[in-house]
Parts: sequence; structure tokens; C-alpha cells
Amino acid sequence: MYISKPIRYIIYYYISIMSQTENCNAMIRSREILNTVHISIQDGTYRNIINLIESYIEANCNHEYVDDLIDIDPDTSKMIRYCIHCEHSP
Repeated sequence: MYISKPIRYIIYYYISIMSQTENCNAMIRSREILNTVHISIQDGTYRNIINLIESYIEANCNHEYVDDLIDIDPDTSKMIRYCIHCEHSP
């Protein structure tokens, strides 16, 4: 079956995006699991692993930022912005 060059580029593009998204999702899940260990138990190497994962997510996530209001107290709210995928704040 012949696939024209432009169509091949589109297919490769979507495969690469899907792969990047899957990798990022795996890193986000890994971060969530690693962060379940209490900070007092985490040693330097453990924190380095979490920091490397954070760096990977920040560089490779397809960030989609949303604005949201959080309640500070019953009378006060604060506007925040974060990525819906990785919760990164710009």
C-alpha cells in the first residue's frame, strides 16, 4: 500500500505526539507514586529522582493552562493558573 509523503509526515507527527504524551503521562503517574512517601523518609537520591521527573514533565508536557479560583477563607478567593495535565504553574 502506497502512502504519500505528506500523509506519512502527518502519521509520524501524530505517532510522535502520542508517544510523547504517553511518556509524559507515565512520568506524571511515577511522580504521584513517589510523592506518596513521606518527605522525612526521602533521602537525597530519592529527591533527585523526583526532581529529574519534574524536569522531564516540565519540558515535555503539552501544557494546557486553565485559570481557577481557590478559596483562601470563606470571604477570600485567589486566582491560580495551572496545567490540566501535570499541574505545573507558570
